[in-house]
Amino acid sequence: MIIYGSAKGGAINKKDFGVAFGGAAAALPYPDSLGVDANSTSVNGATLNEVSEILGTGCFSFDGTNDTCVLPNDLDAMLSGAFTWSGWCYAAAADTGSSQITIISKPATTSWTEPLYHSFTVTQLGTNFLFTSNNQSTYVTLSNAVGGTGWHNLVVTKTSGNLFSFYVDDDTPVTATHASTWGTQPWTIGNTPYNTRYWDSYIDDMVFLKRVITSDEIESLYNSGNGNLASTLDHDDIIAYYTFDDLTLPNSAVPIE
Repeated sequence: MIIYGSAKGGAINKKDFGVAFGGAAAALPYPDSLGVDANSTSVNGATLNEVSEILGTGCFSFDGTNDTCVLPNDLDAMLSGAFTWSGWCYAAAADTGSSQITIISKPATTSWTEPLYHSFTVTQLGTNFLFTSNNQSTYVTLSNAVGGTGWHNLVVTKTSGNLFSFYVDDDTPVTATHASTWGTQPWTIGNTPYNTRYWDSYIDDMVFLKRVITSDEIESLYNSGNGNLASTLDHDDIIAYYTFDDLTLPNSAVPIE
């Protein structure tokens, strides 16, 4: 895995997103009470390099072979009620085939056992992005079109009444009501644990919130030149925000003001 730095240029044709997420934010304590563990992740295969990022000054690059980033299980706090997850991924031409590859996954068990394997999984399969979750007997999969190579903003929301909505690039969401079973296995970026579904491209800026964000906020996440997370989202509801911008400690979450 490569941690990409702040160099701009032609390596990736990217939309001009204006003000970067959290670019000038002060390092303040985390909202809520996750403590220092909210800052920690484990990274497999991380090295430093420079290329264009989607937002801010850095992003993760995954090699499609063995690169992963594991987030702390403190994030499980968001699963008890309404929540939102949002992240950016770069869909590469090489990733539009028949193999399912993982952006982020939290399995319920320590082995491949359907359906309990999928607590929360976002993948790409060919020309579709998929969100998958389970209850104790079945799983639900929401599919939304990739819409071409390049950077895409993905959002998953869940109401306290278990209504899931899956957005790609602020488009009309795919929805389903499903009572999920949440396991205790770690959140993993870049692969589905206990499997070989490695991401082979870039992932950037992930945020977890303990509420369902509004349609206007989803639009602002996509058209982030209109503002950034520090001015758009209610900070008291942010569980963790991972910019992947700090090249001296690239695996840390970055607090925002």
